Amino acid sequence: MHQLPHLLQFTLAAVACFLAFHDFRTFRLPNRVTLPWMMLGLAWHAWAPEGLGWQYSLRGCLLGPLPLLWFVLRGKMGAGDLKMMAAIGAWVGAWSTLHVIALSGPAAILCEFFRRALRYREADIAGEAAGPARSSQTVSESINDPILRRNWIPFSIPLTAGLLLLMLFPGWERPLPKQSVATPAPVVKAPQ
Repeated sequence: MHQLPHLLQFTLAAVACFLAFHDFRTFRLPNRVTLPWMMLGLAWHAWAPEGLGWQYSLRGCLLGPLPLLWFVLRGKMGAGDLKMMAAIGAWVGAWSTLHVIALSGPAAILCEFFRRALRYREADIAGEAAGPARSSQTVSESINDPILRRNWIPFSIPLTAGLLLLMLFPGWERPLPKQSVATPAPVVKAPQ
C-alpha cells in the first residue's frame, strides 16, 4: 500500500471514512460511490505511471471480497461490504487487502465491545434490561426493525479501521513472501 502517493492514500482514507459514516447512519453502502471508486482504482493502476498494473489491481479487487462472501451468503453481512472491500482491493492490491482484512477482525471485536458497553449503559440510564442480541436475524430483517438494528455493527467501520491502521503503521504489513524460482544448477566441469 505504501506504493500509493500520499494524496491518493489520503483520498482513499477519506472515501472509506465517508462510506463508514454513511453505513453507520443508514446501514447502506451506495453503489454510486463504491463502484466508481473500484473502477478508478483499476484505471489508475492500469494507466498511471506510478500504477502497478491492472493485474495487480484486479487481483486485489477479486481477492478482497472472498473472505467476506461466506457472511454475505448467510445473510450476516450486506453486499455493499463486498463491494467496498473490492474497491479497497482495487487500490491497494491483493497482499495489502489481506492485511486490511486481518486488521479488520480485531477492529470488529473492539467495535462490538464498545457497542455492547454503550447499549448496557443506555439500558442502565433508561432503567431497562439490555437483553441478548438476536443473532438469528439477518441483516435485511434487522435493517427495518429499529430494535434489532441496534444489534448490528456495519462492517464498513472495521474495514475502514483496518485500512487506516495499515496506512498509519505501514510497518505492520509484512513483505510479500519471496517466490522460489528454480535456478539452474551450476555446470561443473569434470576433471580431465
